[in-house]
Order: sequence, then C-alpha cells, then structure tokens
Amino acid sequence: MKIQKPLIAVAALCAFIGLQAKANDIIQTITLTVTATAQNNNGTSNGTTTNVPPPSISTHTTTEFLTRLAQDENIEGHWSSNSFPAGVKLAVVPGNSNGADFAVIQGTNVLVDVSDIISFDGGNNEIVSGAQNLQTGLASPMTKKAHLGRINFDDSAVGNPNGSLTFFLQGIFTETTMDTAPTSTGAYTETRMAKMTTGAGEGSKGGNPFVCTGMINATGKANLQLVP
Repeated sequence: MKIQKPLIAVAALCAFIGLQAKANDIIQTITLTVTATAQNNNGTSNGTTTNVPPPSISTHTTTEFLTRLAQDENIEGHWSSNSFPAGVKLAVVPGNSNGADFAVIQGTNVLVDVSDIISFDGGNNEIVSGAQNLQTGLASPMTKKAHLGRINFDDSAVGNPNGSLTFFLQGIFTETTMDTAPTSTGAYTETRMAKMTTGAGEGSKGGNPFVCTGMINATGKANLQLVP
C-alpha cells in the first residue's frame, strides 16, 4: 500500500505557491500513540438475559508498532530479523515523485521501507497562514497549514501468527514550516513539524474489532539548498 498524497509535512506543508526549494528531502521521525477500545467477547447468557462485560481498553505506542513491523517485514522477507536494533525510529523519508514513504530508520540510514503496511491519505482542503518569500518560496520565517489526514496500518496480507492488525486514525493535522534566510550561496535550514492531537478511527486485531483515538507527531530538520 503506497501513499496516496504527500504525507504529513514531507511535501505538502511547504507550498503556498510553487517553490524553488526542494520539497521532499527532509526525513521526519514519527511518534504514534493509539488508545484502543476493544470488544469484550466474554459475555454470558442465562437464556433470558445476555450480559456483555465492559470493553477492553489499551494504549499502544510507537515502540509496539516498531516491534510489529519488524515481525511483519521479517515474514515478508524484507528484514533479516524479527526485531530491530535499539534506537530505531519510524519515519517519513523522501520517496518518488508522487510523494514520500514510511520507513524504519537508524540515524539517517533507512533499514527497511514499511510503506506496504503504513500509508497516508490527505484531505482536499488546506487552510494556510503565515508569510512566504515570493522570490525564494521559503517560509518567512514561518508558514502554517491545517488539513484532514488519515494514517492507515494494514498487515492483513502478511500472515502474522499473532493475527492481522488493521486500523486507521483520522483527524486534523496542523503543520508548521520554519526557514532561515538563505545565504548568498542559497543554503538555508528548514524545520518541519506536524501533529494530530485528537485523531479517531477503528480497526481490528486478530479479527476482534475496536474503535480508537490517538495522536501523531512528526518532526524533521535539515540543511537545504535553493534550486536555480
């Protein structure tokens, strides 16, 4: 499953108009927190009344999703172990001309592309504010953008022995781009941040349905160069 539109802040948040700066060359690390409210299947019935216990509530973090991704990519033959080394991060990395990809990284090294499991869909409307330099296309010094976004996780095709995990989390992303003034050679520093603080969605784990809430944060910084 590939990204349908430029993900989070990798390509979308840089432009009010066409930029002269490169838009897809910053790696952004992601933190993801999901609170799932799952169906409790331990109901009882006495022939007259059915009693269903309260749902099971659990919170899951980026660390757990990285563990799951290591298992999935190992099963698919894309990764040599069922775990990742210490210090890895989930990230959005520069992709092809259509956008960016999800990957697991260590430092600036991409260990494995996980875009077959994680994807992102963006909304149609974008609400922008801030200031932009019309000559360089850079934020001057900051631009902001708000839009609908949806992150998808789906490893149902993998065959994980712990059962398939599928869910989406949808909400309003707020994005910020900050640029330094370029030097005489066109060098500048760009910082990009994106967050969704009140996402909601649903999914299933091993066939057991759940609804979920959660939040996503993405951040990245790089030294870039204006393109003539």
